[in-house]
Amino acid sequence: LKFFLVTLLISLSACNLPTPVTSTPIISEEVPDSQVAAMRQLEADSETPPDLYFQDGFPRFVSGSFLVEGADVVERARNFLETYQELYRIANPDLELDVRRVSEGEAETNVAFFQTYKSVEVFASEIVVTLNADRVYATVGGLLNGDLVLDTTPSLSAIQAQESAITYLGWSNALVAGRTTLMIFDQNLV
Repeated sequence: LKFFLVTLLISLSACNLPTPVTSTPIISEEVPDSQVAAMRQLEADSETPPDLYFQDGFPRFVSGSFLVEGADVVERARNFLETYQELYRIANPDLELDVRRVSEGEAETNVAFFQTYKSVEVFASEIVVTLNADRVYATVGGLLNGDLVLDTTPSLSAIQAQESAITYLGWSNALVAGRTTLMIFDQNLV
């Protein structure tokens, strides 16, 4: 737990924190028409009645049965997210998804993506797409979304961030494990 806290504080200290993103729940009248249209398209495309759970306007969980094309599981997972990018609110060209891992089981494969903003990793921003052959069955996770304009220039050096985190925690003898790195942080993702 101490390692996690030190790592988190170092990450937070090493970057300019964006102001908290305020989002609107899906039931609000302020939901973008494009997101509603994408949700309706997803409902129409699903071979089974889909189940969706929204948090702060983002579909944190989606299940159904969706036919997808692609040469491999990663391409199929990407194609699914791209098809419904308006639903997931990930159309911003500065936000990219990279593969963190592919976990293959007997009946399903999970493709975990992490997100970057202008090549800087977004802390705790991950979405997992569950597939079996040419069908996507679920997505779960959270991503930074919307029209963002963030300064990715660090306000502290890596050493200053480490010292700040250790001082903040009051653990003068704490050892830093791992590499201090710049990350984007949004408290809505944690």
